[in-house]
Amino acid sequence: MSRFGDEQWHVQPAHRDAHLQISAISWSTFPAALRQHFRTFFLAALDHPVPVEPGGRQRPAEQASVGSFPYWVIDMRVLALWLDEQGCRDLSEVRDADLASFRTYVLGWTATAAESRT
Repeated sequence: MSRFGDEQWHVQPAHRDAHLQISAISWSTFPAALRQHFRTFFLAALDHPVPVEPGGRQRPAEQASVGSFPYWVIDMRVLALWLDEQGCRDLSEVRDADLASFRTYVLGWTATAAESRT
């Protein structure tokens, strides 16, 4: 099993279906300044129930699935790289306005993809 500070987390041993292939989390693909923050997020997701928004699909007190981590990593890497480009070195610096800008950035991908198909 991997340790917190490892550059790769092999999470497959934590998955209840041993026959499934679960990709390792490679922290070297995250900006160095933000790696510790995102490692902490993923460790917290392993150890604690995920907060549920009203109307959300997840049940209260439900923990994240290890099998969903590779998908979360993709999304979180996009956020981490964007934050790094904005000069953010600490997640505590992120404000509502930053998240609104990130939302606009991501929604711009959809608009660009739709335009390229026409």
